[in-house]
Amino acid sequence: MLRRILDQDVAILLKKFSQESGLTFRDAMNQSIRRGLVQQEPPQRESIPAPRAMGQPLQDLTQSLSLVESLQDSQIVESFGS
Repeated sequence: MLRRILDQDVAILLKKFSQESGLTFRDAMNQSIRRGLVQQEPPQRESIPAPRAMGQPLQDLTQSLSLVESLQDSQIVESFGS
């Protein structure tokens, strides 16, 4: 009778679930249907802290990329000297 009610792929999945869980086929089917019908709670969103003013920067960062490049260049040159 179940073969007429259930699609073949669903019956196979239920049979596998019942074997893995140790449940009877009927209990596996009922448990699966209940899980599908019970409205699940939406995932909770993480709270994002509000931005805060941090004051004026203590360092001028407009030339920061060139500073980093020069530091990396000097490190590379030093590594060749070793």
